[in-house]
Amino acid sequence: MNVAPWRRLWRQVDQAGEVTALGYVLAIGATLSISWLVTLKLGGAGVVAPHWFYVPIMLCAYRFGRLPTVAVSLLAGLLTGPVMPDHFSHGVAYPQVTSDWVSRGIDFLVLGYVMALLFRNLRRQRDAARASLRDPLTGLANRVVFLDRLQNALARLERAQGIVGVLFLDLDDFKAVNDHKGTAPAMSCSWLWPTACRPGCARARPWPGCPAMSSP
Repeated sequence: MNVAPWRRLWRQVDQAGEVTALGYVLAIGATLSISWLVTLKLGGAGVVAPHWFYVPIMLCAYRFGRLPTVAVSLLAGLLTGPVMPDHFSHGVAYPQVTSDWVSRGIDFLVLGYVMALLFRNLRRQRDAARASLRDPLTGLANRVVFLDRLQNALARLERAQGIVGVLFLDLDDFKAVNDHKGTAPAMSCSWLWPTACRPGCARARPWPGCPAMSSP
């Protein structure tokens, strides 16, 4: 089974902000419950290692940071500890040795905290990389991206016949409108005018007050 399309779809949905905090909370709760039930049905923590509990810990570390991840790790440690038997024999549940589930809970805590720190650093790097290619006021691509797209379009034009178009829109008093009425009214025209063009056009703000679009 090719999982690459599903990874791309998840990445796009997550970047678009469509996976809300509530969605992550539901996913974490569901994976905790399923992990506990699977471990219990398979015979207990002494029969099968409860590795499924790493999934909700990783989800929480990715989305919510350190403190919530510590809480989920503690909950996972409790679910695989006092409330989880070590094994069953003739229908009788035998409890785990205290040192076993305590050490497992510590493993959950350490892993969750380290992964939360790792995801935080990766998120900062990702945000910094995005910010270096975006105009801070409008969110459109900046001059670096605009020139790169334009150079690529011109390079394609040299290899094959076609047309490359660049449309500039000069907004008078853009800063004044933005300062007095907010970003939404000022950006309404710069977001609406590219809708008439075909997909693949690059929208950018290469110079202050001058949104532009290059069409391959």
